[in-house]
Parts: sequence; structure tokens; C-alpha cells
Amino acid sequence: WVAGSMGPTGLIADPGDPSTLDPIREALRETAVALLDAGVDAIVLETFRSPLEMQVALETVRALGAGPLFATMIFDSDRLTGDGLTPEQAAMLLARSGADVVGANCGEGPSVLSDVGIRMQVAGRPVLIQPNAGSPRRVDGRVLYMATPEYFGEYAKRNIANGVRAVGGCCGTTPEHIRQIAAEVRMVSGGASRWPRRHHWKTWACPRCRWRCPWRSGRPWGAPWPKGSWSASRWTRLRASTRPRPSRARGC
Repeated sequence: WVAGSMGPTGLIADPGDPSTLDPIREALRETAVALLDAGVDAIVLETFRSPLEMQVALETVRALGAGPLFATMIFDSDRLTGDGLTPEQAAMLLARSGADVVGANCGEGPSVLSDVGIRMQVAGRPVLIQPNAGSPRRVDGRVLYMATPEYFGEYAKRNIANGVRAVGGCCGTTPEHIRQIAAEVRMVSGGASRWPRRHHWKTWACPRCRWRCPWRSGRPWGAPWPKGSWSASRWTRLRASTRPRPSRARGC
């Protein structure tokens, strides 16, 4: 899977003046169209501080037929967004606005975002957490992030065990941090998830193409295909194979 990343525009959205939303909407639409034309499988809206701008982004990208949509906000050390929303409030807002996956990234390190990730599960959506590698410090004229790969990987494992469904890294992370995350996550089975079973990855359509995919056919993203249908039987065959070759399946 290849996901296209979109961040905030840097423009100020005034809730009392709808005209301030037009340039934001146009900038986001231009970026989303470029990513979709390039063939990305998903859009990740990340590093947003303003819930209002995030809502505009979700509405704009969803109107283009993109999916699935990941939406992650920045939280400060008090576990609040720029507008003062708690993780629970932010997660519910993102879910109502059309996000398929909700979560948090940047802003703080693994400790803070681990707590945020647990609290965001109330929205009934898969949760994605991508913290910074700790807080930056200036050492001998250089800005360094102090969280080691081992520390980062330990928190990634805790997040999965606590029900978070996807983990990654933001500012300060290196290839070694990502390798450590992958190694630690492979050691756990996924923990007790608090979001509905219908979002399980095994219900997705073919990962090699967009033919018969749920969001292309009008089915809710993550909704399982009817038992006995052609798509469901194809996934059964692919999962049963020790060396699946989806490129040989019809439609890929």
C-alpha cells in the first residue's frame, strides 16, 4: 500500500467567516487531486492543529472519492488540541467528519501519545499513533531528539497491546527507529481492540488493485463482503496460501 500525506495549509480558518475556508479548501483540493492522480491507495491527513481545518480537509478529500482516509491531530503535553479538544472529543469529531482511521502524530513523544491513543479508541475507529522521538534538545549547536530506538520500540509494543491498531514515527525518527518498531510489534498479537470487528484488515478488498474495492463499489470501508461472494472466496484462497500471489487473481 502507498499512502499520500497531506498537512495543514498554514492559513487561518475563522469559524465566523465562511469565506476564509475557501482558500483552504482549494489548496487542499489541489494537493489531494495530485496525490490521487499519482495512484495513492489512501490519504493521510496529519499534523493538523485546528479541528476546523481538519474537518474542511476531510470533507474536501472525501468529496473527491478518496479512501480510506487517515486523520491525525497534534496534541500538546496536556493532551489537548490547539482548540482545546480532549482526545475523546477529537476522535469523535474526526469520526463524524468521515475519517476511517483517527489518531495523533507529532507534537509530543511516545509517552504522551500513548495515553492519547488509548483515549481516542472511544470513537470506534482504528487508531494510528506516530509520536516524535522525544522532545528536541540543542546539543553543541545541533537539535537532537533524545528517544532511543529501543525506547521508541517499547512504547510501540505497549500501544499495540493497548488496542492501538497502527504505529509509526514522526519528527526525529530514523530508519533504526522504524526497524525497532517493526521488530517489537511482530512480538505481540495485537492486544484487545476496542473498535468494531468489521474494521479488521482481512475484510479489505484486493490490495493490488482498486477493482471491487469497498470504497470504489459504494460499500462502507472495511465492510466484509457477503459470505460466498466471489471477492470473499478469493480472499479465503489468498489467506490460505502460504505464498499468496494476488497478481494472478482475476482483476489484478
